Amino acid sequence: GQVGKPVVPAARRAMSEEEREEAKRRRAEKKLAEQFEEFERIERQLVERKAELLKVKEARRQHEREQEALEESKRAQRAERRNEGMKRKREELARMLKEKKHAVSA
Repeated sequence: GQVGKPVVPAARRAMSEEEREEAKRRRAEKKLAEQFEEFERIERQLVERKAELLKVKEARRQHEREQEALEESKRAQRAERRNEGMKRKREELARMLKEKKHAVSA
């Protein structure tokens, strides 16, 4: 081509000014549409990821609640065993005292 003039494809050279503007507008619209689709795709991913996170959070909370319940039941069992032990000791002492009294009175 000539020096200093940008190389323009023949098809574009043949276009009128309005046609060129129209083509430019179409390209811009297409680009916008693509960006919008990309945006919607990202938005969907974010919504899905948020749902996943909520599920994970809920599962973790559930697990913590179960752990709490387990700990509580263990504590209760330990207390129960302690009480049983105390009761046995008391009965043992009472029996020994009774035997002593018998021994003393005999």
